[in-house]
Parts: sequence; structure tokens; C-alpha cells
Amino acid sequence: FTTTLTLSLFGLVTDNLVGFVYCDDRLSKVKISFLDSKGKRQNRVYSVDDLVSRTELPKSFLKLYFPVKNHENGDVYKLVHQIACTIVQRHTASQCIVPAARMSQYGPHFIEPIVNKEKIDDLQKTGDLTKIAHVPIKAALSNQNCSVFYDPLVAQFTNYVMKQGNKQLARGLVEKGFENIKRLQLERYHLAETEEEKAKIELNPRKLLQQAVENCRPLLQLTPIKRGGVRYQVPVPITEKRSYFLAMKWMLEAVREKERTVHFPEKMAWEILDAAANQGKVVKRKHELHRQCEANRAYAHYRWS
Repeated sequence: FTTTLTLSLFGLVTDNLVGFVYCDDRLSKVKISFLDSKGKRQNRVYSVDDLVSRTELPKSFLKLYFPVKNHENGDVYKLVHQIACTIVQRHTASQCIVPAARMSQYGPHFIEPIVNKEKIDDLQKTGDLTKIAHVPIKAALSNQNCSVFYDPLVAQFTNYVMKQGNKQLARGLVEKGFENIKRLQLERYHLAETEEEKAKIELNPRKLLQQAVENCRPLLQLTPIKRGGVRYQVPVPITEKRSYFLAMKWMLEAVREKERTVHFPEKMAWEILDAAANQGKVVKRKHELHRQCEANRAYAHYRWS
């Protein structure tokens, strides 16, 4: 905010201009220049911590106008406070007031787009869709769509497979792995003798990937906490987002640790099928982590201390 903007705002709301306000580039300090009772120019610099509570002003004015707190000259404090109150009352009529800077091009009243058709149907059934019909919505990302073939878990898994931004190669590897899973499951399906055995065989590779990730998700993790000069491995619960990340990360690490003579899609298919059946290296790694957390449960109280 420039000095010209600040002075023009003061000219809009005051008839007698006796003080000036200057804001630095980072808007962390406010300088007030005014005339004292003897007619001498006085300058005061205040930081944000010395100002009145920000809840008294709208969010768009938080970084623009600050009523001064505990000022030496009570008249100057009243003047600046009156100016701030006047701006609040006339903020709809003022044309040159600039909102606080944001890192996003969307305002805080924009909501995230809903691309899943199932969620949209649920909102229609509950009647919540009409409540957000007038609310502006952010633009959907380029990889988000409402197609029946779109799966957010598969898209996230593809991003973890990707290296050096080569997403076309990663998508091809994942699709080739799904094709191998389909072939293996169809072979098992045709070798099954009874209808009950055939009904237990899942042929959809996307559902198998979701089941594999769910079987590999850890519930706890060990966090080092220092107490009395000693570091203790304290078991703490893990967030849902972190658990999904660790499950897919462990699966890819297990795939890449296999023999290099076998192609990646084949190794990925084997690992997903093993994890979907609650077997394999990743499931053992999860159980080992849970055993360590169980062994260190005596240190769990260090989490709050």
C-alpha cells in the first residue's frame, strides 16, 4: 500500500487532515505523523502487536488501518480510532479500499469443486445442493473429472509411480499393471471349479488396488521424543492422509526391491494381489510397525508431557 493511497483514504473520511499514516511494504509496522499541541510534527511507529484487537475491523481492513492502542496523546488516539470507525461504516461506498493480499486468485468465499457424481447425488437427496447453488466455486483441476473411469486413489497412486514429471509413462505402467492383474484373476476364475469359488474372485483391478491399500494402511507410528536427555520412540496415532501415503509408498518400495529382470507392471501386479489377500512384504511391514508400537506403549504418556 502506497502513501498516496493512504492519504486519499484519509481525505475521503476526514475534513480536517491533521495526521498521516504510513505503512511499510510488509505491513508489519505503522507510522503515524501528527501535529502536537505546540504545532510540532511528531512521529510514532507501532508494530502490529501494539495495536487494538483485529476483531474490531473487517478482514479486508486488517492490514490497512490499525487504531493505535495506549497512545501518549489521547486526542490523537481518538482521532485515529474515529477515522477507523468511519472507514468501517463507509467501506461499501469507498472505492479505493484494497482487500488483504492472498496467495490464491480465489477469495475465501469460494468452495472446492465437487466432481464425484456420488457426492452430488447425496447432496441432492439431502437438499444441501440448493444451499450451495449460489456460492462461487473454484475451477476444477486438470486431472479432476466426473467420468466413471476416474478414481482419485488410482490418480494418486499414478503420481507416486511417476518420476521426473513423466506422467504419461507412469500412467502407462499402471494401466499395464492393471491389465496383468486382470489376466491373472481371469486365469484363476476359469480354473475355479465351483460357483462359490468364482464368486470370491474379484476381477476389477481398481477394487483390488483399493483393498490392497486398505490392508497396508498403518494405524500407529513411532515418533522420537526427547525427555531427560534420552530419546524415546513414542507410539502416536497416524492421520488418514499419512496412512494412505505410507501404504502406497511401501507398496512401491516393495515393487522396486524385487528382481530387476522382471518388468515393473508384472511386479506391481504381484504385490497388489498379495496385499489384497492380506499377505506379502508390505502387510508384514505394517504388522511389524504395530508390534513395535505395542512394545513401546509404556512411553505413550510422553506424547502429552
